[in-house]
This record gives sequence, C-alpha cells and structure tokens, in this order.
Amino acid sequence: MQITIAGEYAIRAMLFLATKQFGSLSQTAAIAEEGDIPKPFLRKILSTLTKAGLIESFRGINGGIKLSRPAKNISLLQIIEAIDGKLFFNKCFFEPDFCHRTKWCAVHAVWSEAQIEVRKILNRNSLEDLVKNNKLNMCKVNNSQISKTN
Repeated sequence: MQITIAGEYAIRAMLFLATKQFGSLSQTAAIAEEGDIPKPFLRKILSTLTKAGLIESFRGINGGIKLSRPAKNISLLQIIEAIDGKLFFNKCFFEPDFCHRTKWCAVHAVWSEAQIEVRKILNRNSLEDLVKNNKLNMCKVNNSQISKTN
C-alpha cells in the first residue's frame, strides 16, 4: 500500500482549504503555490475531489474552491480513497478470486487486522484535527527557537 503523488497533492490541497474560514473561496493558483503542486495536475485532482463531494468548485470572476462541509467532517481516509480508491493491503481483499488460499492463509488474518487498523486511524483523523495539530507543532517549534535565543 502506497499513497500516490496525486493522493499526497490532494491532502495538501485539502489542508490548505481547511485553514481557511469555512465557506470562503480559494483560488487554484494559491492552492498550487502553497501546496507546491503543478497547476495542471491540481486541476485534475480538484475535479476528482469535486466529483467525490469533498469540495465545491465555482467558475467565473468570483469563483474558486471551497470545502463542501466543515473540516471536522472530512477524514484523511475520505480524501485518499477519493483519489486512490479503496485502500487494501493485499490483492485478495479486493479480488476474491485472486487467491484460493484465503480461508487457510497464515497471513490473511494479519493483513485483515492491519488493514482495519490503518483505515480506523485514517478515518478518525479529520482535516480539522490535522490543522490544529500542525498549529500546535508550529507553536512548539517557535517556542523552542525563542528559548534558544534567550
């Protein structure tokens, strides 16, 4: 299991939007610059996120992008799966006919448990949580830098 670069960019874009007041519009250029995301690639990602119902896109002179619901109601899992599809540890979880050993495979139960736990972790971490944690971490870094200069 590996998150694609598109998934990583989607997370960056969504985090950018989550730092803004809910309902406010952001420009694609600002998202691309802040997230260090190539604009053409970002447009494709934003289109996919719109289809998934995670963001809303408005065209025109006063247009832009915004979260479709509050950041506390959007999980990391939702973003990743919108871009990369369902997360699976092994092919046997999404292609039942892939392996006939599923019922007696020694490692199948371990893969299943790991997959459940990873999905739980990603699902319980909302955009709001990530933004708050990042602000706390930035404060800690800034405070430790201030302490070192005194």
